[in-house]
Amino acid sequence: MAELVNDHLWLHFGMRVEIDDSYIGKLERGVIRWPGERYRKAFCSILHVDDETKLGFRSSRRSAVPGQLSSVGPSPEAAWQTVIPAMVDERHVAETRSAATMFVRWHHQYGGWSLREAALAQMRWAEQLLRVPCRERVRVELHAAVAELAHTCAFMAFDTCEHGVADRFFDLALRCSRESGDGKFRAYVLQSMARQAVWLGRFEQAHTFVEHALTQTGKLLPVERANLYAALAVPLAGMNRAAEARRAIGVADDAFERAAQPASRWERFYTLAQHNSDTGAALVMLAEHGHRAGDARERLTAAYAQRAPQYRRSRLLALTKLASLAVFGGAPDEGIAIATSALAGAEGVRSSRVTREMDGFAELLVRRSGPEFGRKFRDERRATGPG
Repeated sequence: MAELVNDHLWLHFGMRVEIDDSYIGKLERGVIRWPGERYRKAFCSILHVDDETKLGFRSSRRSAVPGQLSSVGPSPEAAWQTVIPAMVDERHVAETRSAATMFVRWHHQYGGWSLREAALAQMRWAEQLLRVPCRERVRVELHAAVAELAHTCAFMAFDTCEHGVADRFFDLALRCSRESGDGKFRAYVLQSMARQAVWLGRFEQAHTFVEHALTQTGKLLPVERANLYAALAVPLAGMNRAAEARRAIGVADDAFERAAQPASRWERFYTLAQHNSDTGAALVMLAEHGHRAGDARERLTAAYAQRAPQYRRSRLLALTKLASLAVFGGAPDEGIAIATSALAGAEGVRSSRVTREMDGFAELLVRRSGPEFGRKFRDERRATGPG
């Protein structure tokens, strides 16, 4: 995002500036609420937002006359209407892909609530592009790009627990990937839908999504096979089908060992950290049903350590799984210590999933270990801060 703003200011205003991620973070946290006019215009243009207040920009200055606005020219609504082109070309496809990439990075680091309005505005613009004439080759690429952005917005909505919104965007991602002829990305969307279904406790539905994904891809590359079988193991564990879940984990492990270096979008997502996180989560679910957890602790510890620092939400979720595993193993104090360390790293992450995971951990403590442990964690949580 910082690089895009720097480029925009140079190209449109001849301003050479060096905005960095620290400045963007201050905007996100509200430390800076009213950047300069050209900065605001750059953000609105890049994110296709017609009202700068949708990005959270607010002036602290009051009008000269109470109850009246100063005459400072046209309103943001009048000056920054979203412009839909008469013909879609490769530039619009590239903009859509760049937006998807940027929002993916951002919500992994700061959570789904971060830049939510900007992502939705970009999605509205991209959906309108689908109704604009273009050459056939561009049409295919546009549908593929919109599928990526829709998937990103769906996952952001999943993270904010707006599941109806997530369903709508998942459906759009499926339709666009079908139009682009990309069966592999369609399968990728289906495994993401399975993640949300697992979160909602809909294990049969999650199982169906993954089974359907396995029919979409044709010949599976090893990393794709690893991802889908790990995704299959989680709902199987949730349904207490322990033997099948362990077999699925074994297939996923074998496939991942044969995976090549990252090349495709799928391979860039399904890293060793993600593999350990997914298979570890399945083993934690088996432990909840009273089965052996196997090497779940080692997998989740590795998942946390292997994640790059910017994947803050994923690291937090791995720690909450580890904390729950400790409780299942009869070590509530250890679980509280792990969860408290997760809370210490949660500052600035605006994720409803993280918050609800912590709520669920508190309930687990009371249910498995007694109310005194629930009270202890509640006190630690209050002392640590948000989470």
